[in-house]
Amino acid sequence: MTWTRVGTARAAVLLAALLVAALSTTSGLAAPLDAALQSQLLQLYDRHNQAVAAGKIDDAVALRSSETRKAMRPYLGSAGKRRELGKILNQGIPDAIEVKHASLAKDGKSAAILAIATKTAPAKASKGAPPPGTIMTMELTLNFVKEGGQWTFGDQIFGIDPSKIVACKNEAFEPIEAYDDDKNVSVGGPIVRVQFEADYTLLVVRVVDGENCAYMPNREAIQKAGLNLDLLVPYAIAEISGLPHKTDPQKVWVDHITVRED
Repeated sequence: MTWTRVGTARAAVLLAALLVAALSTTSGLAAPLDAALQSQLLQLYDRHNQAVAAGKIDDAVALRSSETRKAMRPYLGSAGKRRELGKILNQGIPDAIEVKHASLAKDGKSAAILAIATKTAPAKASKGAPPPGTIMTMELTLNFVKEGGQWTFGDQIFGIDPSKIVACKNEAFEPIEAYDDDKNVSVGGPIVRVQFEADYTLLVVRVVDGENCAYMPNREAIQKAGLNLDLLVPYAIAEISGLPHKTDPQKVWVDHITVRED
């Protein structure tokens, strides 16, 4: 399987673009989070949740970042508002989390932990909520901020149930003729998986609640272009432009790619 005709010309353009990507993104990548620091931050998250569960709202708020405390300030003015805040915070406490990825910002002042959270639907659920006892699963991103030399808990963002993500249905490589040379498409999101084959490289990229299969030259060609292969790792954010497949909306032939920190 080779990059022929238009494919060869486009591959040459891609290689030049990859070199630019390599020079512009290597220094900006976030670093993996040290195991000891990850444990420290998770303990901070646990202390916050324990304070919330015990009704110690002031103690919980004190562990949050300055920006988050500012957002909570309107809820601290009366007993009724404080109870409302306590209820909101309680609803956001999962039964358990499983860490999937964690990173530290280049400047060392913020960190993020991506986890899969599970929570049992309460007995008294609101209208439209899952039936009581249902085990709910969702992605959870925990953000932490270092302020005054101390780590604080910033915000938490709940995402989609991982089982609802639409996988790329057909990963088979197809020649350039299978793609629409008259159109261009942009794809951006975290890298899920990288697969180096003899004649091509497959990048599976997550876009909201679905995955896209993006095809690039093989490992040797990418290395010759000067792109650091260490950039192509799961959770790094890939921004891709290229040709859409003529019939499969989840496949793209890459013309240009940049990679930035997760």
